[in-house]
Amino acid sequence: MLRILPTLALCLTLTACHTHTPPQTTQSNSQSQPPHPNNNDFPWSPTTTYRDTAHGVTFRYPSAFKPEVQYAYIPPLLAQSQTVKPIAGFSYSLGGFPRTRFTGPYAHTTLEGFGIAYAAFSSPGNNACQSTAASVAQLEPGEKPLPSETINGRVFNLYQTSQAGMMKRLSGRIYAAFSQKTCYLFETGVGSVAPGVAESVNDLTPQQLAAIQAGLLRIAHSLLIAKP
Repeated sequence: MLRILPTLALCLTLTACHTHTPPQTTQSNSQSQPPHPNNNDFPWSPTTTYRDTAHGVTFRYPSAFKPEVQYAYIPPLLAQSQTVKPIAGFSYSLGGFPRTRFTGPYAHTTLEGFGIAYAAFSSPGNNACQSTAASVAQLEPGEKPLPSETINGRVFNLYQTSQAGMMKRLSGRIYAAFSQKTCYLFETGVGSVAPGVAESVNDLTPQQLAAIQAGLLRIAHSLLIAKP
């Protein structure tokens, strides 16, 4: 279900998000990467590995992603949460409008950006973990999560996310798993402006959106939690 963000609350949230960058743990690729590719096909190959040695977590993401949690006007729900804070985030952001200096594959679309956010925190059990995930995803009373998925031998509960405000929109998923008193949350999302808001751009086509969602799914499916 779509959530409409109050303007004041959104502005306060954005102020916090723009000034806070979660600490990063070790990565396999420390070289500086160009922020935007200039080819026609986005390089979705996940060539960079993120490692959180404290929680035994690794996942892979494209080198074009930058180490930033926020990638659109509306921040990811993990960044909005008052109880859970992201440990890391990686994203591909196109910035605002008009776009006079960007020539990437989505330059002339309503896309603002897409990315991932990751959090791990102590939890007394799976029920508490899933309850926190549902709260972060802002599920309505009676709304059910998506069917669970098994990723690298680990069962994740899935929660659909959808928000809108200030003529912007954000949609995605939260993956939640529990192991050894630790709750793991992994959020993917796509941010864009509403059709007709920005001049000289077109709404994302179903094919473009499907390609982005497939790329984010590929990142999610690289998730590996070493704890039994």
